[in-house]
Amino acid sequence: MRTRALLPLALFAAAALGLTGCQAGLLAPTPSETEVAPSGAAPVESPSEEASEESPEESPSEGEPDEAPSQEPLSPGEAVDFTCESLFTLQQLYEYDPNFTPSNEAPAELPAAFSAIADAGGLVCAFQHVTAGALLLVGIAPEDADLGEASGYTNNGVIGTETAEAGEYVIAVGSDRFGKEGDAAGLLQQVSGNVTAE
Repeated sequence: MRTRALLPLALFAAAALGLTGCQAGLLAPTPSETEVAPSGAAPVESPSEEASEESPEESPSEGEPDEAPSQEPLSPGEAVDFTCESLFTLQQLYEYDPNFTPSNEAPAELPAAFSAIADAGGLVCAFQHVTAGALLLVGIAPEDADLGEASGYTNNGVIGTETAEAGEYVIAVGSDRFGKEGDAAGLLQQVSGNVTAE
C-alpha cells in the first residue's frame, strides 16, 4: 500500500525534473557572451608622408634681376678699363626700373656728348624699356675727352643728356626721360660711384 501511495509522488517529481531540464536557455550562455560585435570598417590609409611633405615649386625670388642678356656696347671703349656691367650694374638698372634691359640698338641720332665720348675711345652702353621703348644711355671716357658744348646738360629734342667728372674720367647719362637739368642727378651719382670705386 505504501508503495502505491509513493508512486504518484515519484511520478510528479520526475515530471517536474523533466520540465526543468528541457527549459531552453538555463544552461546556455547568454547572447552577450557569444555574440561578436561587428568589426568596424577597415581604416583608410592616410596619404604617404612623401606626398604630404612635398614642397611647392620654388618661385623666382623677388627683387633680383634676371640673368643679363649679352650686350655689345655702342662704342667699345678701348681707352677705358670698364665694361657696361661695371659702369652701371644690372642690379642698379633693375632698381632704377625693372623694365629696362641691356640693348645693342643705338638711337637714330646719338647725342653730342656720347658722340664725343665714342670719338675719344670711350665706352657707350644702351638700355631700353621692354614695353615703352624708352632709351637710356651711359658713357665714360678719359677726362681729356673734348665734349665741347655738350658738357653739362643738353637736349637734342629727344634725349636729355647730363655729364660730370668722375675721378680721371668724364661720364654721361642720357634718356628721353631727362627733360630738364637735374632729372639725371641720381643716376649720374650712381655711375660716378662705380667709376671712382674701381
